[in-house]
Amino acid sequence: MRLAFLCLLPMFVFAQPARFAMVGDAVLTHGAYEALSTMSEEFGARMVGTEGHTASLNWLEAELVALGLEVRREPFPFPGWTRNENMLELIAPEARRLPAAALGYVGAHDTLTAPVAYLDRAGLETLDPAAVSGHVLLLAPNLTFTLDEQTLLAQTGIQGLLLTNRIAGNQLLARTSNRTGQPAPFPIFSVTQEDGYAMRDAVLAGDSVRVRMATTAELSLMMGENLIATLPGTSGKRVVVGAHFDSWDLGQGAIDNGTGVAQLLDTARLMATHSPENRHTVEFIWFDAEEHGLWGSRYHVRRPDLDSVHVMFNLDMVGTPSGLNAMGFDALVPVLGALDESLGAWAMTRPLANEPWAGSDHQPFMAQGVPAVTFYAPFAGETGRHYHSTGDTIDKIDPQALAEATALIAATTHALANDDSGLRRLTVAETTTMLREAGLEQRMRIMGTWPE
Repeated sequence: MRLAFLCLLPMFVFAQPARFAMVGDAVLTHGAYEALSTMSEEFGARMVGTEGHTASLNWLEAELVALGLEVRREPFPFPGWTRNENMLELIAPEARRLPAAALGYVGAHDTLTAPVAYLDRAGLETLDPAAVSGHVLLLAPNLTFTLDEQTLLAQTGIQGLLLTNRIAGNQLLARTSNRTGQPAPFPIFSVTQEDGYAMRDAVLAGDSVRVRMATTAELSLMMGENLIATLPGTSGKRVVVGAHFDSWDLGQGAIDNGTGVAQLLDTARLMATHSPENRHTVEFIWFDAEEHGLWGSRYHVRRPDLDSVHVMFNLDMVGTPSGLNAMGFDALVPVLGALDESLGAWAMTRPLANEPWAGSDHQPFMAQGVPAVTFYAPFAGETGRHYHSTGDTIDKIDPQALAEATALIAATTHALANDDSGLRRLTVAETTTMLREAGLEQRMRIMGTWPE
């Protein structure tokens, strides 16, 4: 396979002057960090339907227009959700207010008071519906239920769910109760690990644990907007470089996915400045409503010209890139291998992967057989643990690490935009085989993105 990599190297070496200029520019100017600072500190969180989301999107569009790029918005309807107010009180064995966050698509409900029962993964095998009817179930960390499973639980008389955070530090984790946009059958709240463990210990000790829950959250049809900036190419093919624009509302959304938003903006600047003419058209796309269910990317892949997509490159919480992933598309392996070989001292430290995974905006493209690329790129230290929480703020981001990641993103974008390896979209049969072998069928069917 190394020989296959090397035969592609001349193409990458020939293009190095532009790539060198982009890498140096990214590292020395810190454009991504400046953009992230503006979004985080001036506009705040970018949850769909909020003022911060609107202000950030308008600012981003103006920045792209100033770069001389063709910019347009791609509006789409999706099932929206507004948090409003939620309340969780511990009544017994002591009375106190607990920090809690309702999950997306949990609707408004009357205040309810109920005893608490504890459930871990082992307890699922022996769960007695009669014993937990009328209770709120406190779940062990990492134990969740699909919408269908929630509906079955509701039929047993369960009144609600409390999801224990998997991370310590009095941290709440914002997330959605399902990816279908349908109302949850009962209230579902996220609670801190400390409060979850305290209630668990009390229940297991035989104490009476009771809670009171209420929320005024709303479900309604909303309009999202993918923002698309285009750098024209000559081949008739296009490379989609995407990052989800929206965030949750508890913090600033700097980590998830302010990093990707800013990296994509600076990559657009770097490409427009140092490589305005490329083999393939590059579409820089900020996908909306990803956190609610990948709605923006799911809408985008309905375009009739999907066959024109040469490859999709997804940026979601890119910290320090240490590996490339061909996402199950075998034809991408030599392309990414040659890119890795060309990076010199910045070559990836992890072996090239070819393993499909789901849960971000590459998924709808992958499900339609479009070749997709992602990085393995964890954040240094404990930065990553703060995503989806009040701790998701810009002070966690290292400006130099962000600049270096942007440089590698720009180099990868440039390589893909000038690749002539003849990548093609897989057939439905080829795609389903690949995804089944990766064990993704059940999850993707639940999320509504299984190939049809």
